[in-house]
Amino acid sequence: MGSLRLVRDDVWLLCEDAHAIRTMEATRRPSLAGKDLASALGFRPTYVLTTLSKPIDGHCYKSCTGLLRGVELLGQFARSE
Repeated sequence: MGSLRLVRDDVWLLCEDAHAIRTMEATRRPSLAGKDLASALGFRPTYVLTTLSKPIDGHCYKSCTGLLRGVELLGQFARSE
């Protein structure tokens, strides 16, 4: 698992997205953000899918389970079905 930094809110999330993890490992950088992240992934993430962990010592932790493209691509998939 890698760490992902969301620049706008300066929030660090544990990343569970397999493509993002492979990308970070390939760049050999501990974190990616902004244009560097978009270049490495091959697309500009529009949405970050987050989940909450089970309570650990009374706290639930957020993690990034997916970096998603914009809605315009979802429309293309809906038309192709």
